Amino acid sequence: MLGFPVLLFFAIFPLTLAVAAFLQRQFLGQTSSSGIPLITIALAIGVAAIAGHLWFALVYLGSPTFTDHIEPNAAIVSWIFAQGGQIYHSVDAAERYSFLYGPVPYIATSWMYALLGGGSLAAKLAGFISLLVTFLCIILAVRQWFSGRIIPCLVALGYFSLAALLFKNNSFWSKPDSFLLASAAIGLYSCLMRPGRYSWVLCGIALGIAVNAKITGAIYFLPYLAWFFDRDGFRAVLVISLAAGVTALLPYWSTEQVSLVNYLLWLQSAGSHGLSNLLLVQNL
Repeated sequence: MLGFPVLLFFAIFPLTLAVAAFLQRQFLGQTSSSGIPLITIALAIGVAAIAGHLWFALVYLGSPTFTDHIEPNAAIVSWIFAQGGQIYHSVDAAERYSFLYGPVPYIATSWMYALLGGGSLAAKLAGFISLLVTFLCIILAVRQWFSGRIIPCLVALGYFSLAALLFKNNSFWSKPDSFLLASAAIGLYSCLMRPGRYSWVLCGIALGIAVNAKITGAIYFLPYLAWFFDRDGFRAVLVISLAAGVTALLPYWSTEQVSLVNYLLWLQSAGSHGLSNLLLVQNL
């Protein structure tokens, strides 16, 4: 079960609700007027999850170690880019450091290097900032429906933190996952903004960033595109697509250090080995 985080979440979350209901009935008294309501218990669990999530992220940010073997690769490639090197070398080059991730994590981490110099703190900081952006956009999205109310924001953040912690540090590490989450949160906020061009462009920018985090990032925006199409029509989807295309191509246009041709060749090379059914289910 630990190898399948989504299944683990669906197993644990109902159990959490059942335990909370049991504790209320057995120890707090379901009918007692002085008993603590179930919503209060749920909020306490949510606030504890939020605090634990942020504490975990801060501890990881200050730690000199990495928890995944790919994270040092992301840090090294970001440093190479910061020193003027290529993110994606040619497939027949003597070097062998290019990976299948999009350029956004590398570029963002290189900015942290420029700000703080080399080190594990700079290598991890962009991922931590992505988590803060995710939190902020969740709050902004919820406030579009529940203006001026704090409890719905705590519920949403608590639910997110409970789900994110099942994936360990994926929501704030230096790999693309944290950037994907931040992009998806921006996209969610754009869906709940006042209808209009600003929301379309914002969703397109978020989609472009997601694709430049992982090429599969577009999949997570399909529900958003369906929402905009249903609410605003085809023109909204067209504007979103144009904004996403410009955003996605911007790193390749802006510097010769990011080669679109080499990136596509690496993706083509990796795609030739097919899919593992086990890994596919694990990553759903």
